[in-house]
Amino acid sequence: MVLAAAVRPADQQSSNEGLISHQRKIIKQQICQRSKQIKLPPSTYHGDTMEEVNEANNIPEIEGIDFVDYVNEEQLDDVMHLVQKDLSEPYSVFTYRYFLHRWPQLCILAVPSDSGDRRPIGCVVCKIDAKRDDDAAENNNDATDGSMKVYTGYIGMLAVEKEYRRSGIGTSLALRAIRRMQQMGCQSIQLETEVTNKGAMRLYEDRLGFIREELLVKYYLNWNNAYRLRLWLK
Repeated sequence: MVLAAAVRPADQQSSNEGLISHQRKIIKQQICQRSKQIKLPPSTYHGDTMEEVNEANNIPEIEGIDFVDYVNEEQLDDVMHLVQKDLSEPYSVFTYRYFLHRWPQLCILAVPSDSGDRRPIGCVVCKIDAKRDDDAAENNNDATDGSMKVYTGYIGMLAVEKEYRRSGIGTSLALRAIRRMQQMGCQSIQLETEVTNKGAMRLYEDRLGFIREELLVKYYLNWNNAYRLRLWLK
């Protein structure tokens, strides 16, 4: 019984390209649909300048480094270039776009002040997840807005060029992102990091106050274990 006609190499390549294109469209539609479903609570974040954020949280400035917001997709390649160097597993461009298109205000870049091309040497990329608060909903059956939801921030990517590490840039990026997620209504911040990444563990646990919430066995594609860490804000 013939199940399918034989595919010549040229036809197979064309078929594969068509399948990939179709998969990309589906993924993009799923990202857009999920983005529309997430409604954030009324936010106290009104586009504070970096100076205002620093003053409110005593975040020290780093001499020679400017902290700027992600603006548009012209900066996408720079973000991907930074993050991909230290990834435990590869991300597709759609993963970056999911974060950056939905939460551009939660992507902060570190740029040398004397840089002519303003190419970033560090970045943090975050998002916010919303989950129904069943306990609160039971006590208030009439509530239909976002007040009955729990908002959790998530640090998805944090990267600094090797030659600029150990100068406080990673800590400063994380603090700025945490401040913004707190202003946007988050009760806590989550992330995952490899158990073997001692530098990341020192940053998140010792400097920022995250606690270990769960051990994720063989979490990454390289089969390395991970810790899920959480920082409680309320």
